[in-house]
Amino acid sequence: MKSLIVLPNFQIIVLKGEELKSIIKIFADSITINSQSETFSLTANSFWRGLNKATKFDFISVLIDNCEQIPNNVLEELENWEIKFGDITLLKENCLQISSESLKEEILKHNVFSKYVYSYHDKLIFFKDISLTEIVDIFEKELNYPVKLNRSKESIAPEVKRASYYECEDDEEEKSIQQRQLDLYSEIHHLLFKNIMKIYERI
Repeated sequence: MKSLIVLPNFQIIVLKGEELKSIIKIFADSITINSQSETFSLTANSFWRGLNKATKFDFISVLIDNCEQIPNNVLEELENWEIKFGDITLLKENCLQISSESLKEEILKHNVFSKYVYSYHDKLIFFKDISLTEIVDIFEKELNYPVKLNRSKESIAPEVKRASYYECEDDEEEKSIQQRQLDLYSEIHHLLFKNIMKIYERI
């Protein structure tokens, strides 16, 4: 007997396996517990939340490997949710990368977002005066779209780094850039002073 039962109403019943329960908890919400099993409710938001938390788990494969049969409607919806994940990626706390121009236009036209958008460039949208939690909440509830969280330095797109409104990843990097700028200005002033003195000596 397999460890999981997946129902057409998107409930998942875990019959055994504490490790398996811990994985399911990442992607679904626990609703009932008894001595024989624990039941979870799977939704688009709980699934997207899990994808942001646990990149090492292939949740669909976990279900397939531990369940006798997954209802077609559940499997199809999971695949649709997975396709949507990544269409909108948070590169920094105030910058979203959008997968297509049409989706970007849809976001920009939405009344809920207009007051927070302060700039956009190519497939990037820059926000202000809104927290990360609020951004994720608005996108999931208003547009039914997940926001993929990916804020590592390696993930920042080159076009973001080229943008004039790009902010440094952290304070130390910002201080380093400022110091290099000061050093450059100092060198320029020194060269200008030397040239002025040479001109003065010739007079």
